[in-house]
Amino acid sequence: MTRTRLPDHIDLRDFFKHLAMELQHFSSTAYGIESKVGELISDGIRGGEKLRTTLQGLDHLAQTANYLAIFIDSLSKSADQGSTIHVGNHIDLVGLRSLAEALVGHAPRQTIPAESTGDVDLF
Repeated sequence: MTRTRLPDHIDLRDFFKHLAMELQHFSSTAYGIESKVGELISDGIRGGEKLRTTLQGLDHLAQTANYLAIFIDSLSKSADQGSTIHVGNHIDLVGLRSLAEALVGHAPRQTIPAESTGDVDLF
């Protein structure tokens, strides 16, 4: 099986559109996982098979986020030093303050260690 060659260049507008679509997919997946975990808590032990499927979805979400981060980081290194993009009122669309600040280079978000023993907030 041969792989289709991906383009070397992409319009910046198209890139951001595609990135937004991917992030929206992450959001939908996360909400689905949240819903299923809530069902599992309600179902108790008999929800084991649902949990396995849910965890596979979570694993895929984590892998996708990791490779997007690697790709975007690598891509950012090839951007012209003087290139800027106006964020203006667009940043106000980000409802999570810590994320909005991180997106504009203020107060980077802290990574939660995988071995964290903190409690999970269920909504």
